[in-house]
Amino acid sequence: MRSAGETEWDVVVVGAGVAGAYVAAHLAHFGARTLLVERDQFPRDKVCGCCLNDRAIAALVESPLEGVRQLVRAAQPLAGMRLGAGGRTAELRFSAGMALSRHLLDAGLVKVAAEAGVKVMHGVQARWQEENASWAVLKLQDQLGEVEVRARLIVAADGLSSQLLAGATGETPTIKQGSLIGAGVVLAGKGIESFEPGLIHMACGFGGYVGLVRLEDGRLDLAMACEADAVKQAGGLGALAGKLLREAGWPEPEGMLDARWRGTPRLTRNPVKKGTPRLASVGDAGGYIEPFTGEGMGWALAGAHAQLPGLIARALGKDGVIYKHSGIGLRGMACRASAALLRHPRLVGWTVDWLRFAPWSAKPVAWLTGRGKRWRLDEDDSGLIGGDN
Repeated sequence: MRSAGETEWDVVVVGAGVAGAYVAAHLAHFGARTLLVERDQFPRDKVCGCCLNDRAIAALVESPLEGVRQLVRAAQPLAGMRLGAGGRTAELRFSAGMALSRHLLDAGLVKVAAEAGVKVMHGVQARWQEENASWAVLKLQDQLGEVEVRARLIVAADGLSSQLLAGATGETPTIKQGSLIGAGVVLAGKGIESFEPGLIHMACGFGGYVGLVRLEDGRLDLAMACEADAVKQAGGLGALAGKLLREAGWPEPEGMLDARWRGTPRLTRNPVKKGTPRLASVGDAGGYIEPFTGEGMGWALAGAHAQLPGLIARALGKDGVIYKHSGIGLRGMACRASAALLRHPRLVGWTVDWLRFAPWSAKPVAWLTGRGKRWRLDEDDSGLIGGDN
């Protein structure tokens, strides 16, 4: 096992996705000795999550860390959405947030965390061991061996099927019956020019729906929510994505069929209800609702931002209430409703017909799913300011 540097920490964050790296950077900034462990090697792309809604952007631009704020500058502004179903398309223009590749965002946040003093370890698995009145103990393992570390606080940021939470509480999240699986890929070949930069492209068909967004580097990010049986019937993830695009009347980017797709387990799940005094969860590990497009990133970053005061207090040995995002409320309900609509291509087709006649009616839904602000540089060119449409 490569050395973790120390065996005692104020806090150990498990998972270096956006929520985990964001939390780790800020904990270190406010004085906590922080260890961040990640099982994958960076940089890497993720299944989805390239879209940043207003809540995600606000969590970045309101950070006291300049490196976090500057990440937003590389993002591609989004000026609307194309919704396609049944061979018909509606194009809607409204401020729709930004797009930034997970390749750049995750690695950027980890870099900022390291600069803030976080010890970062990649290729490491973390397993819960025990806790007492003073410490929680983890076992860290890589190809070279294993070591135990202890901390005042452990933060689980290890994704949908959090093994850390399961090991600590003996409970696994409750998966909603009929929940869709997720899949994604990033393409750079021919045919991506058919999808205009600066727009979210959403195609709905029988068996699922697929969102396509051009990234800051020109590549095309595809993220799909679909039924597992539909994948089998189509002959694979790429084949199903192609089918959904054809049903919408849209072209298929070259290389999509043979690309290396990444998948997820079923998406919508309730969070683990049990807890321990020295364990908190952020991001997808805290529960997840099937996203319309980009809401998952909003929940992850806004939730992490809201939890920071309590996490910092606990990590420094003080009392603190750790906010836990519940995934409900008006915006959560709007996301559930939008995702439910996308499961019914005929209804989406009728919605497309209506939106072609009355595109203005999409703006309330955009606001409810966390979009609608226009982001601009502030007067001294040092950051972004959000204003109403």
